Amino acid sequence: MSDSQPNQMHLRPQAQAGSALLPVMLLMFLFSAIAIGMVVVVRIEISVAMRFVQATQALHAADAAVALALTELRAMGDWTPVLAGAVQSVRSDGIFAGRKDLPGGGSVVICCGSSSVAGRLAGESALSGAIARRTLPWRPFLWAPLAALLPGSPLGRLYVVVFVEDDEGEEDGNGSADANRRVVVRAEAVQADGLRRAVEALIEREPGDPLRGLAPAVRLLRWREVR
Repeated sequence: MSDSQPNQMHLRPQAQAGSALLPVMLLMFLFSAIAIGMVVVVRIEISVAMRFVQATQALHAADAAVALALTELRAMGDWTPVLAGAVQSVRSDGIFAGRKDLPGGGSVVICCGSSSVAGRLAGESALSGAIARRTLPWRPFLWAPLAALLPGSPLGRLYVVVFVEDDEGEEDGNGSADANRRVVVRAEAVQADGLRRAVEALIEREPGDPLRGLAPAVRLLRWREVR
């Protein structure tokens, strides 16, 4: 037996140990990739879930804005000044123009321009298949941060805008006058990041009868979420 044989015998275990290290490292890389992928998937699912919650909250905020607008419209004996743009809600946030800040941070542009709340509504109406929707004007009635309308609300990131339009079934040809005591009320709730939800309600004014003790009322004829 030569002197080199013992050295070869000592080198073989080391070579075997080195060859076993490679599969171990490959497995470590594989498990690390799987773990990173799981973290990414979980983060995406959390983001999607949060966005769904925010969208649902915005939808409820728009619905609440319609209810708030109805409390003022109910007290009016005539909705023509609203359709003419001469009367707005006393709760409105300054003039209907420019950028409005949100208590929760950020801001939204309510008017004007194609990316504003009013601009998007005008663009969508212009593409509507209904002739009345394309021709009748939307009049801004109420605009304010939701937190200002509902003190204590945790949804400080939402801004609501309520528009009023003449009844699309009315055939008097004048969108600035109410001839049948019916109007369409549309409310949008928007966030600074662009999320928005909108609802529309067709309502009818019932004047009431003081002699019979009946107060003025508003009847809801139709409600829908705008998609």
